[in-house]
Amino acid sequence: PASGGSEDWAKQTAGIKYVYLLELRPDEKNWDGFILDERQLIPTATETWAGIRVVADAVIERANRKITRINGTKNTIKQEYRFGNGSAGSCYDLRHACKRWVQEKESICKTVPIFMREQCAYSCGHC
Repeated sequence: PASGGSEDWAKQTAGIKYVYLLELRPDEKNWDGFILDERQLIPTATETWAGIRVVADAVIERANRKITRINGTKNTIKQEYRFGNGSAGSCYDLRHACKRWVQEKESICKTVPIFMREQCAYSCGHC
């Protein structure tokens, strides 16, 4: 699958909670990414691990922000995420680049809906 489509499918169709995509060396303009020179293996592995670690740290941070409350009247558990200044219901972009992404490509909120709703709620007008 092409990058940019497989993670949306995994979240929407397969129901996978956390999905990420990493681009490996050299870059999208070079076509030898699947046949790396031996000298590129260690730097590529180092960069890949850094990417995986960023995702893992984000998942841990998000889990730590989750608040579980027990609703006394129905004896059910309600989960709520804190955004912005930490108060429930406040809304903002989780990524500094959101505004720029939307300015550069106005359709991005519709072409990558799940990621943009979760990461760029304010810039995509979900508030």
